[in-house]
Amino acid sequence: MNTYLTNLARLQHEAGLSRQPGAPTVISTFAGAGGSSLGYRAAGFDERLAVDHDKLAAATFSLNFRTVRVWCEDIRRISAEDVLSAAGLGVGELDVLDSSPPCQCYSRNKTRYRERHDDRVELWREVHRLVAGLQPKAFVLENVPGLMDPRMIGHLDSMRQAFRATGYRIAVRELDASRYGVPQARRRIIIFGIRSDLGILPTFPAPDPPEVHPPTVRNAFEQLPEWQPRPKPIGQFAALAPQIPQGRTGGDVHPLGHFFNAGRLAWDAPAHTVLATQRQNTLTLHPDLNLGCSIREAMRLQSFPDTFIFVGSHWDRWRLIGNAVPPLLMWRIAAHLAGLLRMAKNAGGDGLKVNDETEVWIECDGCGTAFDPGVSSELKVCAHDGKRLVLCLGCFARLTQPSPAEGSRRRMETGGSA
Repeated sequence: MNTYLTNLARLQHEAGLSRQPGAPTVISTFAGAGGSSLGYRAAGFDERLAVDHDKLAAATFSLNFRTVRVWCEDIRRISAEDVLSAAGLGVGELDVLDSSPPCQCYSRNKTRYRERHDDRVELWREVHRLVAGLQPKAFVLENVPGLMDPRMIGHLDSMRQAFRATGYRIAVRELDASRYGVPQARRRIIIFGIRSDLGILPTFPAPDPPEVHPPTVRNAFEQLPEWQPRPKPIGQFAALAPQIPQGRTGGDVHPLGHFFNAGRLAWDAPAHTVLATQRQNTLTLHPDLNLGCSIREAMRLQSFPDTFIFVGSHWDRWRLIGNAVPPLLMWRIAAHLAGLLRMAKNAGGDGLKVNDETEVWIECDGCGTAFDPGVSSELKVCAHDGKRLVLCLGCFARLTQPSPAEGSRRRMETGGSA
């Protein structure tokens, strides 16, 4: 049995079910074609609004999510008040704000951005502005691993500090989609925040155990027709393509390392990352054919059901697919997040919870250091000035131990020693 195709069928079935009364709510910014939204829907969320400035993305989204209101608009031109009005919610009532700001400005492949400023690196501030105005119970921000590179880590630090100052506990984790049921070795940074007053630690869903092998290209392409429209390589790449073995890139065989963004899939391994930017000299080659992959094959590699509709030319549709969050990955994240929100509701904000089966990075409220405790032995929970704080042992000691001057005063009062 092909477990991957079974999971795709389950995703499609769950996403098609009616929303239950009291279902958790989500609003998507930089929604794209709807990869994240499909995952949230399969996890039972009620999406109230989707925003993206790209006309083809908005059109694709509308075709596939007919009951969701879609704004084709620049996020910089919308206000938190307008969003709440459209969603029929008040401040603090939204469960999740989801966002996938443009990743190209952080990508390791886009070396030209090292030499000139790209305004898109600041678009996360618009997400922060909406988080501050909407006060959702949680937010999810997805981007590329390049955000953790030395040249970009300052942006990541600014994000963490800004969201913490807005009243959210922050966790950051790099997830590999292939460990969450997607036939693609696609690594993405997930920044996850939970509103501090909920008393719940932000955690991540556990990946598949080591004994569970990731789905492969062979699993993904099963039952697809042999003949499909495929792009042909051109120019120098047309001569190079036949020399590229399965699982390798053009850079591996070109004498100067050119065409490193073009590669051939291997049947019995997950695909490499499906890039949004593809032309006839940077193709993702079929394992056996000296042709690029079809749109339906790209959809399977990104875990979109065959019934999902994309609009535009071949290159337009490929861009929308490559920019999307794999729905199966987001299904796992959204289902885990729904569980955390239920935990917060049941706990009534009384106490901080750690699920030992999940991976977690928690930031100390004192120094901002991120911890991956496994168990909570490295963190202390205390009340200070009417606030509930999560502190590392060092900050907890500094907070609870008296200063030298205070210690001297106490010794004078008691006549004792320290």
